[in-house]
Amino acid sequence: MERRFYEDGSAVFLHTDEGYGTGADIAERRINNRHEKCGNQTGPERVFRNLRFGDRAVHLDRFHHDNAENESGNSFIGLMYHQVLKDESRAGKYIITPNELESDLAYLSENGYVSVLPSQLVKIREQGGRLPEKTVVITFDDGYETGLYYVLPLLKKYGMKAVINVVGSYTDEYSRINEEGKHLSYAYLTWNEIKKLSDSGYVEIGNHTYDMHSYNGERNGCARKENESDEQYRTVLYENVTRLSDKLQQVTGKRPVAFAYPFGSLSEGSAEIIGSAGISVFMTCCEQPCSMNRNGRIVIN
Repeated sequence: MERRFYEDGSAVFLHTDEGYGTGADIAERRINNRHEKCGNQTGPERVFRNLRFGDRAVHLDRFHHDNAENESGNSFIGLMYHQVLKDESRAGKYIITPNELESDLAYLSENGYVSVLPSQLVKIREQGGRLPEKTVVITFDDGYETGLYYVLPLLKKYGMKAVINVVGSYTDEYSRINEEGKHLSYAYLTWNEIKKLSDSGYVEIGNHTYDMHSYNGERNGCARKENESDEQYRTVLYENVTRLSDKLQQVTGKRPVAFAYPFGSLSEGSAEIIGSAGISVFMTCCEQPCSMNRNGRIVIN
């Protein structure tokens, strides 16, 4: 797949054989899929950042109040972000400013929330432990370079941790370009930068597929194509997820345990295939409660 990047002053456009538009445009076109696949349900969710922070604070407090009597120690909040940019004119559903992110992290820190990484969720489950009363999993999708330059310093400042879910082909592209830190308005992380994040102790790297973060009219993200056989789907999905996990293990020395579905697009049987590639934590956009023990898996919705 050929991928070219253009900058028009306010957005970076992707021109591929899969369509034309910003990454956010593509996601916006497909976002209703999460309701088609998961059901239009509400609850503690992995939230798109399209709310004012005041509303976010109310949402978090309501979740904590509603779960005050839940003694299982399995429930938690998942917060999803994408890009962080200083240009306020570009802020919106998929882009926030560093100041907005800092406000969110300050609120979490000041109100007793404890951020937990996917690997920690797995360890707690395996050991039969309980989550802290106010547990939150902070996630950033797509692997933008600002994760190193804007997000990491704020995580350190507030003692918070996050998972950044990267797309392997994007990282390959920007590693070849090799102009780290020069194009923060649109660039993705390089392998070298991913290593730095992983070594920081504040960031865990998740799998967002090697090159299935796309929609070409046939396949929506990593969902099954129409008329694709079980064996065909299993082969293509397993090989794609494993390709990125192998590379991340080579670069960071750590094999990812978390997987984020591109566009939140699910297919029957996909979790089993992805799980067979070593994934234990699954991130969707279903807007349902987050739990350590849903169907034997850890689900961040």
